Amino acid sequence: MIDIFKRGFDPHNETAQTIFERSKITDEERQIAKTLNYGTIYGGGANMVMSQLPNLTEKDAQEFLNRFYRSYPGLKSWQQKVTHGAPTLTEGEGGATRSPDRPSDG
Repeated sequence: MIDIFKRGFDPHNETAQTIFERSKITDEERQIAKTLNYGTIYGGGANMVMSQLPNLTEKDAQEFLNRFYRSYPGLKSWQQKVTHGAPTLTEGEGGATRSPDRPSDG
């Protein structure tokens, strides 16, 4: 992923080409890739992908995530490393709140 940025390429287009295994992609395929790129930064799973792309089934969303992680082998371990011990946030009526099962750092 870092190499894509260093080369000055569009990361969403590159991800779409990788997970769909072809050089010509549609706007919809690029949007799926964009959702995966941003979603993984925030630890999103198949449910997050489905909430952002409501036309996908859970099975399709999970398959896209599987392809995504296969395409970027070090990403899953990086994601786990940077989120380990980080507080989780939940959305409520009053906005985001810290989950009680995770300690505050302040």
